[in-house]
Amino acid sequence: MNDPSQKKIISFILNWVAAKNLSLHKYVIEIGANEPEFYSNSFLLINKGWKAVLVEPHPDTFLSLKDVYENVDEVTLINKAIWEQNGSTKFTKFKHNTTNGRSHSMLSQIGHHPNGQHTSVETITVKKLKETVELNDIGILSIDVEGTELEIFKQLVELKVRMPQILVIEHGRGHVKLRDQDVYIQGQGYKPLNSKGDFKLEKFGDNHLYVNSKFLKG
Repeated sequence: MNDPSQKKIISFILNWVAAKNLSLHKYVIEIGANEPEFYSNSFLLINKGWKAVLVEPHPDTFLSLKDVYENVDEVTLINKAIWEQNGSTKFTKFKHNTTNGRSHSMLSQIGHHPNGQHTSVETITVKKLKETVELNDIGILSIDVEGTELEIFKQLVELKVRMPQILVIEHGRGHVKLRDQDVYIQGQGYKPLNSKGDFKLEKFGDNHLYVNSKFLKG
């Protein structure tokens, strides 16, 4: 089955979990969902029958998600950005050339992009998201929002929900240093995981992978 995630990180997770004889909750939340078959961390899981919440602010990208998932049971689509407050804010819409040569339209929450265009995006906090969807018992949480990944994760921590078993998170293009992001995440009881199955930090494309220590204990 096709796995469009970067470096096939989702296939790696599923194989690693099976090898460890662990049991994942079949529930994925992808914040910054992207297109269904392009760098998606939910596509493979949805096709395996997982429940999913896909949060995507980009209007064009969201339409591609609707085309594929609008009538799929157990898939919730949210055309908003997760932000520090409810309402709206200005994002920068820009073209990004991927490693495979594809030009892809993206939105950034912070930072300047040459030739980028400002656009208004509807926003909600993680607390507001919790009013709409379940934030407990998440098997995999993926956060890739071009800038404020750690801030979003911190909002989730503050809600004191049962934290996700697996975290896939990009090191954003913002002001947070990778070391600071890593220290905070590990301070919340997560261990980094690399492609060899060791508890060491490694990039899977633009993402880093963490495992909840409580999940490891079964």
